[in-house]
Amino acid sequence: MISLSPGLLLLIVLPFAGSTLVAFIYWRQSKHRAQSLRESEALLEIAEKAARLGGWMMDLSTGKLRWSHAMFDIFEIPAGNVPNIALGLSFFTPDSRRIVIKAVDTCKKAGIPFDEELQIRTEFGRLRWVRVIGQAVKNENGQIAQVQGGLQDITASHQAMEQIQRFSERQAKVFESITDAFLTVDLEWRFTYVNRRSEELLNENREALLGNNLWEIFPAARGTEFERQYCHAMASGESVAFEAYYPPLDNWFEVSAYPSDEGLAIYYRSIKERKQAQQQLEQTMAELERSNRELQDFAFVASHDLQEPLRKIQAFSDRLLTQSDRFDMREQDYLQRMQSAARRMQSLIQDLLTYSRVTTNAQPLAVCDTNRILDEVLQDMETIVSRENAVINTRSMPPITGDATQIRQVFQNLLSNAIKFHKPGENPRVLVYPGNSTTHGWTLVINDNGVGFDMRYAEKLFHPFQRLHKQAFPGTGIGLAIVRKILDRHGATVSVESNVGQGTTFRIHFPAGNQR
Repeated sequence: MISLSPGLLLLIVLPFAGSTLVAFIYWRQSKHRAQSLRESEALLEIAEKAARLGGWMMDLSTGKLRWSHAMFDIFEIPAGNVPNIALGLSFFTPDSRRIVIKAVDTCKKAGIPFDEELQIRTEFGRLRWVRVIGQAVKNENGQIAQVQGGLQDITASHQAMEQIQRFSERQAKVFESITDAFLTVDLEWRFTYVNRRSEELLNENREALLGNNLWEIFPAARGTEFERQYCHAMASGESVAFEAYYPPLDNWFEVSAYPSDEGLAIYYRSIKERKQAQQQLEQTMAELERSNRELQDFAFVASHDLQEPLRKIQAFSDRLLTQSDRFDMREQDYLQRMQSAARRMQSLIQDLLTYSRVTTNAQPLAVCDTNRILDEVLQDMETIVSRENAVINTRSMPPITGDATQIRQVFQNLLSNAIKFHKPGENPRVLVYPGNSTTHGWTLVINDNGVGFDMRYAEKLFHPFQRLHKQAFPGTGIGLAIVRKILDRHGATVSVESNVGQGTTFRIHFPAGNQR
């Protein structure tokens, strides 16, 4: 039989009935298998390119390599130019070359497969990461005749992993450097991350915590605010923030917990010092309340018991003075001095009462008509203004949020001083006006042409019983202390400017919405 082609084969066997059908089928099947093989090879080539995955085979008897199409693309070698083994190994970087040579030798001798991630430098000099897989192939005699496997370009995934690792390292550095303690637990309450600050606050090293259950390591947290808040965050998916005390560590913590699909991220810090300061403040406030009660008791005593003896001294001295003809000049002088001392003592008691009542008898703050308060003060001072021939000029002022009675006291004290401390032979002139009025507040200015004072003593003015002109002007030295205390309650600040013989200027700044 001459076999030239499937068509010719069909014509030659045609006379043999019963063989014709067999030859025809054979021809058709061969053609179909050839077409399927071509299609499979095309699909395989597409898959290799898409996955950047190539196949290779090393014949141990001839020392030759065989490569699939994708291998040429990965190594950037012209298709069909399969290198020899030495040239193929030269594409690997020195460290990777040693690894692959050892792996191939072991596979050839012992048949042990290998799977390595290595680095190559392509024909164009580009560095790439590849995954090399190899296994031994035995012949019919059971001897290793070939080593074959696959090689995949994993540069993109390797770079992504490196980037993720760098990000993870940066994130770890951030978590280690923050002042807050930070830890994470998974859905089973196992520690998955613990930063250095957590180790310090929990008195545990991270090796003892990682992988272990939160409630087993800290059983005392069961049934506390910690368990209630953490479980709520885990179950609801809502973040929580709370403060709680943990007795075993004798520490207060401020905690924020944020749930995720992986578990719970917990930021916390010690607030023990703040809590201790808060407790100290509460004790101080309690002591202040006790002191205020004592001050109220003193005010009651001062307003009744202390003034009653003074009134008797004044009454009996008045009776004695009505019989002045029975006393000589020295005795009359003694009586007048006694009355003067009694009046000063009574004035001092009244000023102390006023000073103590700034807080004890204070009224709620409300919006006050500043111009109306000033007009009422000037009406009350009409006698002293007329007696001293004082000239007081005022300008319209914005309202104040405050205690009207106390604001009246401020005007009263400052204007009284401005008139009292005038230069001999010169009529007092006082100017009251608003300055620096902005959205942040405004400033009340009171300027006079009085005797002034040395600025070295400016702060001393506002302390009780401090007087700069004791011999020339009467007084108790409490007036400006009352002013400062009232302004402190109103959230206002006061400053003063003065020069000896050139007058004094008080500036009181009221912030916007000066509620205290």
